[in-house]
Order: sequence, then C-alpha cells, then structure tokens
Amino acid sequence: MVYDALNEGQVPAPSQPPAAGFPGKDEAIAGIMKSIDADPGYRASIREKATAKGITYEEMLRLDAGWIWEQKQKSSGNK
Repeated sequence: MVYDALNEGQVPAPSQPPAAGFPGKDEAIAGIMKSIDADPGYRASIREKATAKGITYEEMLRLDAGWIWEQKQKSSGNK
C-alpha cells in the first residue's frame, strides 16, 4: 500500500492521523525510523532509494518505516 502510493507519485502526508485501531503506530514508526537511521548501511540504502524516487531522505525513511510496521502488523495477525 505504501509503495503503491509512492509509485503513483502520492507520498502520504506525515501529518495524517494514526490509523484507527492501531494505538502507538506513530511512536512505533518513529522508533523504526530511529533504528534505520542508526545503521550506516541501511541509511545509505534509504538515501539511494530517495534519490531514485526524487523524494527527500526523511520521506523515504518514513515510507520504509511505515512499510516495516505494516509487515509486522500482518505477521502478528493485526491486518
């Protein structure tokens, strides 16, 4: 879903409210972003993807963190 929006040129606004039924989503995504940003290899990968997509590092970081969060929700049965 996140990557579909990105591929269509629609980057989700960072100010969107948390999804109903997922308390703590923003905090969880912020934690994932912090973990990604602390890893030099992952950080370089995010920079490359951001450049390729023509978006900022922060936007790509948020998209990747959001995607990871969604995958964790799916794998834990919280679809």
